[in-house]
Amino acid sequence: AHPCVLRVPVLYAYDQETLAESASLVVAEALKGSSSEPKLIDDWGVRFPTACDDVSEAIRLIIEAKREDKAKITGIYHCSSPERSTKYSQSLLMAKVLGLPSEHLKPNGEPPSGAPRPQNTQLDCSSTWAALGGKPQFKSLEEGFARALAPFRGEFV
Repeated sequence: AHPCVLRVPVLYAYDQETLAESASLVVAEALKGSSSEPKLIDDWGVRFPTACDDVSEAIRLIIEAKREDKAKITGIYHCSSPERSTKYSQSLLMAKVLGLPSEHLKPNGEPPSGAPRPQNTQLDCSSTWAALGGKPQFKSLEEGFARALAPFRGEFV
């Protein structure tokens, strides 16, 4: 057996029952309620939210490559969208796709309290793309968030 481990970043999906199911989509909660009171949103931590569908496509490609024995795919690999964001930039993008005001959202450039975390959580996917002969096409955050937030539009009226 040739084991293969695929590490992924923070994920979001198109079939979630609540926004809280995803550390990415829960950011949209800041858009609820009054837009007159300022809300500080983390603009320090760099993230790479990735759609579950994009990860499943990468898994399909890995399985296909292993099946066809194109490459000895074994070991630890990473799969992540290349699009970087912070919770603040995500909240602005979510406001845009939902057609909501965002003037009340304010960037917080300080590290969050609690357990220390790295500022940039980017995964190096180069060995994954090399093993697969190229990078799969990832959905843009705008396209992905628009699709993932569509079922929740009624919560923001």
